[in-house]
Amino acid sequence: MLYIDEGNFLNWYDRREDAEKAVLHVAEQDRAEAKKFGYFTYDDAGEPIGEFLSGAELLAERAAA
Repeated sequence: MLYIDEGNFLNWYDRREDAEKAVLHVAEQDRAEAKKFGYFTYDDAGEPIGEFLSGAELLAERAAA
């Protein structure tokens, strides 16, 4: 699920790759907002798995690859 700022829900995706693509698109357009925009992964029971992953983190991962 995609979130921005104070936890406002924006959209959901069935595939992690689609969520990452959407987050990276926003992060590339506005790097100043990249830390505020990202996603959580949820399990089948609707519980979040892991930590919030921001656009800034995805940009850093991509740069390191």
